[in-house]
Amino acid sequence: TSRRKRILCKFRGIEPVDLLPWQVEHQLPGGYCVDDFVISTVERNEGGLTLLVGERGTVVGASSRNRAALLLIEFATAQWHVPVDGVEHQLPGDHRIGDTVRSRVTFSHSCVAVPAGARGKVVGPSKF
Repeated sequence: TSRRKRILCKFRGIEPVDLLPWQVEHQLPGGYCVDDFVISTVERNEGGLTLLVGERGTVVGASSRNRAALLLIEFATAQWHVPVDGVEHQLPGDHRIGDTVRSRVTFSHSCVAVPAGARGKVVGPSKF
């Protein structure tokens, strides 16, 4: 593949690497990605449509109105331009960022071991 079709990317702790565009995804404002599931934390009314707190949606991309601060999100009623602080990730098991949790099992991953009974905080969606 020609170098002209690749992009150079720098990741923390790794030397820059040449990648094809499909090998990475754009990160949107607030750390969201396309297809992330979110929950509305705001209520809005526009053009006869209403967005309610708690409605679930899917991130479509950055808003054309303000790419740095707004997300375009598909909700059941319509697509809405929502500020990043107007939604939160919808996580499995109805967990929310900031929830205090306790491990039910002992497990290890890479160099990290978590014993059963360990307390922690939900910090976001899984990277795996």
